[in-house]
Amino acid sequence: MNPWTLSATAITLLFSLPITVVLASLLSPFGDAWTHLSETVLPDYISSTFWLVAGVSVGVLSIGVTTAWLLAR
Repeated sequence: MNPWTLSATAITLLFSLPITVVLASLLSPFGDAWTHLSETVLPDYISSTFWLVAGVSVGVLSIGVTTAWLLAR
């Protein structure tokens, strides 16, 4: 096997490990921790994440479109 392919596969597996653990935890029964989090901080976290995604999207679109237009001109 090509060393580049092997190293790229190893890096991909390493970076996908946290996502795999989170998805696997969804299959296990929810404990008191999830109940506590959903009742206290989870709504705020979801709201903050939404506004962060919206703000970054607006910033990236405005700066990205502007710089792409400047480079094209």
